[in-house]
Amino acid sequence: VLKSKLIGKYPDFYTVLSGGDDIFIVAPWDEASDFILDIEKEFQRFVCKNRDLHFSTGVALSRPKQPINRSAIEAERYLEWSKDHGRNLVTYRTEMSYKELQQVNELSSWLIDRVRSDQSPITRAFLYRFLRYARSAIKVAGKEKTVGMYGTLQESRADPVSELSYISSFHYDLARNIIIKKKGTIVNVDEVKELQEIFKLTGTRPELLETILVFSIFQIRERTMRKGENHD
Repeated sequence: VLKSKLIGKYPDFYTVLSGGDDIFIVAPWDEASDFILDIEKEFQRFVCKNRDLHFSTGVALSRPKQPINRSAIEAERYLEWSKDHGRNLVTYRTEMSYKELQQVNELSSWLIDRVRSDQSPITRAFLYRFLRYARSAIKVAGKEKTVGMYGTLQESRADPVSELSYISSFHYDLARNIIIKKKGTIVNVDEVKELQEIFKLTGTRPELLETILVFSIFQIRERTMRKGENHD
C-alpha cells in the first residue's frame, strides 16, 4: 500500500527508511499532512481500528540546505513527543490527533481561499495579525514549547497577563477590517462567523491555531513566489 501510494500520489517523496514498524520519508512540507492522513487511514483499516495498536508520527520542518542527519534527529524528537503525550498522535509543530490534523488542512485551505478571493476582506496582513493573537494566547495558556536538555521539547509555564489584550485586539480587528456592512447589515456573515469559530481555538488549542495560520501563510507565500508576484 505504501509503495503504491508513493508512486501514484506522492512522486516527489523520498523514502530513506521503510522496515519493520518504522518509516522515514523526506517530503515536500505542504504535502506531508495529506500523506500522513492517507497512511494513518490505511493503518487503521489494516489493524481493524484496534486501539492497542498505535500509529505515531513526528514531522520536522527543514530548510532546503539543512543536513539530513539534523532533520532526522528533529523528526525523532517529535516522534517521541507524540508517543509521550498519548500515542496515536502526530507532532507537526505541535502534537495533535489525526482528526485535528485534518482540521488544520481544512481550515488552512479555507483561509487561503479567502485571501485569494477578490470578494473577501481577509488579507495576508490579517493572517499575520491573527498569528500574533494566537501566539499571545499560547503565552497566556503557558503552552510555549522550548528545546530543553538533550534536544527534548519542554512546555513553558509562564503566564504573562499582559498578553491578554489579544482578545480585544482580535475583535477590534474583525470589526474594523473584516466585517462588511451595507445599509447597517453585515453582508459577509458566514465569513465572520467562521473566523469567530476559528478564534475560539485560542481558548482551547491556541497552539493548533498557530499551526493553521503558519501553514496558511507559508502556502500563500510559496504560491506567490512560484507565480513571480511581488510579495512582502
